[in-house]
Amino acid sequence: MSTNSCSSESSTLVLPAVLDISGAEALKAQLITLLESPEAPCLDGSAVESADTASLQVLQAVQAALAARQQAIAWHKPSASLSNAARTLGLQIELGL
Repeated sequence: MSTNSCSSESSTLVLPAVLDISGAEALKAQLITLLESPEAPCLDGSAVESADTASLQVLQAVQAALAARQQAIAWHKPSASLSNAARTLGLQIELGL
């Protein structure tokens, strides 16, 4: 599992234990706020116990937006569950997990 380190200037968002379709819109709103910063966001995925397709698509869209400005999500301790969900959907490389 490869992760970027979070800088002290990064805005950190602690992801919830359950990333699912019911929280995808709220996740999107939080991430859009973080994208307003010139620094790449840091996502703390250590508490994630499950992640579904909808939430991973939101993360992928953010990663694509960051790539357009030569940045990427910086991950802080992504959980095995988060990494496994991304791997199952073929998004592990795209998400940098």
